[in-house]
Amino acid sequence: QRSCSIRPGLVEVKLPTAIPTNRRDIFGRRMTQTVNQTSTDNFPGIMVKPLPNKGRPSNFDGAVGDYQLDVSLSREELTANESVTLKIKLTGKGNIKLVDLDKPEIPAAFEAYDPKYSENIAVNGSGMRGSKTYEYLLIPRYGGTYKIPEIRFSYFDPGKERYETLVSREREIKVTGGKPMPGANGVVASGEKEDVNFIGKDILFIKTKSGNLKKKGES
Repeated sequence: QRSCSIRPGLVEVKLPTAIPTNRRDIFGRRMTQTVNQTSTDNFPGIMVKPLPNKGRPSNFDGAVGDYQLDVSLSREELTANESVTLKIKLTGKGNIKLVDLDKPEIPAAFEAYDPKYSENIAVNGSGMRGSKTYEYLLIPRYGGTYKIPEIRFSYFDPGKERYETLVSREREIKVTGGKPMPGANGVVASGEKEDVNFIGKDILFIKTKSGNLKKKGES
């Protein structure tokens, strides 16, 4: 949390160099000989400032630079068991290679697959810049209207010397053609108990039958 000075040390470069001589070839052209020229210099010192505690958001995870956040849905109306893609793209300049986005909150009525991840990051004289993209394939199993909450991303902008928070707007998906999700109103009918499955979470409705239990000692 304190500032520190970093001195990388000495750099040495050896360059083969052609030096003219007093000899000439059969055409009268001056001949050269190659010698290794060594150049040395010290890297300049680097002063590293600490990140300020004032104004630091609770969801800040070390992102430094200047970023933009874009969240989109491939469509907002579909029928049950069709698919929709939630795309989250982070673009900007900074330590984007080290930055990760939190997983979005997906409604329990959707089956969500692991995201397809891609990145396009380059490093040049002005620093590191590029983009990271996460694409989530979602399949609704029940009809109804569902909301995907806003997505937040916080970073420290060294140019403005302050923390910034990007917030996407809340998204709404309307699913038609499927039966209502069991327990959506807090009531689960007896015939629906085995259908209650909080997709994306390791939680199932409690079993009401013992299953295939066997006595100890039997194979």
